[in-house]
Amino acid sequence: ISLANVGAAPATRIEAKGDITPPMGLEGGGFDRSFFEIPPGDEVNYSVMLSGKDPGNYTVHLKATFDGGDGSAIREGSTEVVVLKREYKYEYLLLLIPIVIIIAWLYRRHREYKY
Repeated sequence: ISLANVGAAPATRIEAKGDITPPMGLEGGGFDRSFFEIPPGDEVNYSVMLSGKDPGNYTVHLKATFDGGDGSAIREGSTEVVVLKREYKYEYLLLLIPIVIIIAWLYRRHREYKY
């Protein structure tokens, strides 16, 4: 998450708060942060870990309040997060097990009756 001060005055007492909608299925922590000051033209970055439990579309809302040169202000932003269903890459290998067993059995029978 990046908070940038694009104004001409320093932003002070910055508080960032975030939430996830719908709240079930996607877990995240560490949205709530506070910073003392961001100088003009500078930015502050921090990261948040998200953990998806159920597939679906989720919206992450972030609200930042700060005191600028002309009083206090609130800025909001949101982004979409898509959690996909987990795919198991090697499911087709389970089909190979019975095929290998049948081939081994046929090979053994062939060797027994070859002579």
